[in-house]
Amino acid sequence: GRRRRNDESRGAKELVQKLKHARHASEVRQLLDEHELHINVFVITTAIGKLRGFGESREALRLFERTRARGVDQNVATYSAAISACGRDWQKAHELFRDLRAAHMEPNIFTYGALMSACVKAGQWEAALETFDELRRRGMEPNLSMYSALITACGKGGQWEKALDIFDDLQQRGLEPNVIT
Repeated sequence: GRRRRNDESRGAKELVQKLKHARHASEVRQLLDEHELHINVFVITTAIGKLRGFGESREALRLFERTRARGVDQNVATYSAAISACGRDWQKAHELFRDLRAAHMEPNIFTYGALMSACVKAGQWEAALETFDELRRRGMEPNLSMYSALITACGKGGQWEKALDIFDDLQQRGLEPNVIT
């Protein structure tokens, strides 16, 4: 019972630390294969982030889907990492965002940021703006990088008035524009 759970928890913690120090995607894969018994939500979240960081976003998404299908618990951080791994695939990002909601989880600022990023990368300024507006309706404060991304998306979409309105809003909220904004 309890001793086994403690051993599993300790094993998962050790695996998370090893994953954090992995230097290549192949090392992440090897660690996951060797320590399959210790895979939990924290391990999966860390592995998805590392794979994405190594440019292996498709593999990160496959890992998310595979472990979800096997019944490994997911949390908001896991979904946020998976949404980040979507890159330009804003439709997949929205699908995961809807799945998160369907699982009765509340997105956080990181989830919204990941979704906005996917929309911006895909040139979907309207979807990025909807995401931005929703996070504000939910009482969250967008950060400077979110404002910058949205301004860039609107500018690339030819929505200069909208971009200028967002820039004005940024200044009214006391955020200091940077070179990017």
